[in-house]
Amino acid sequence: MSLNNLKKSDLKLLAEKLKGTVPDNSKIFVLKNIIEKSEIFQTDQAFSVENKSIVKEQKAKANFEQSRLEGLKKIKLAQLEKEIELQKFKKQSLPNEQTNTQLRIETN
Repeated sequence: MSLNNLKKSDLKLLAEKLKGTVPDNSKIFVLKNIIEKSEIFQTDQAFSVENKSIVKEQKAKANFEQSRLEGLKKIKLAQLEKEIELQKFKKQSLPNEQTNTQLRIETN
């Protein structure tokens, strides 16, 4: 099985699954060594299938999280736009209220 086509994040994920915790600043060759020296990599023919499913699962989670964050950003943007619109209406109506108040004071 070739590890050359995997991204660093995928290698890190596999190394963590095999070894436990792996430092965030680990180099690619260190991650590959961890994976290649593991017993499962050397003996298990199904490792390639497991590898693909782990990477696929991780990518699906990342895509879901990205979609969720984009949805939240859209909602927040819509709220901000409504707040801006409300502030504009308040500013437009404020001079009219002051004028009316001044007129009332002058007429009394």
